[in-house]
Amino acid sequence: MRIASARPHAGRLLVRFEGIGSPEAVERLRGFDLCAFPGDEPERPEGFVYFHEARGLQAVFPDGRPIGMVTELMDVAGRPVLVVATPRGEREVPFTGPLVVSVDLAERRIVLDPPPGLLD
Repeated sequence: MRIASARPHAGRLLVRFEGIGSPEAVERLRGFDLCAFPGDEPERPEGFVYFHEARGLQAVFPDGRPIGMVTELMDVAGRPVLVVATPRGEREVPFTGPLVVSVDLAERRIVLDPPPGLLD
C-alpha cells in the first residue's frame, strides 16, 4: 500500500492510503501494523518522533542528570509509552507533555520531567 498523506490529528498521526476511500475499506485494516522502510516515511509533522527513532535515546532530567536509555517506544491502548532502562530496571513513561520536555534526535537525547515516584 502507498501512503497518500499523513497529518497530526488529536495527538496521533492520521494516515490516508491510496485506493482506500471508504470507512468500510478502512475498517478491514483494523489491527494491522503499519511499517515503512527508513527513508520511505512520509514527511514528519512538527514534533513527531517515529517509534524506531526513539530506541537508543539517552534520557535525562531537565537539569541534565542521566535517567537511562530508551529501549523502546511502544503503543499501549492507543497511547505512546517510552520504555527506559534505568539503574533500577525498566520503567514505562507516557510519551506526552509535560513529561517529555524535549526530544533532540540529532543529539540522541530526550529530556524527561517525571513526577515523583514514576521512576522508583
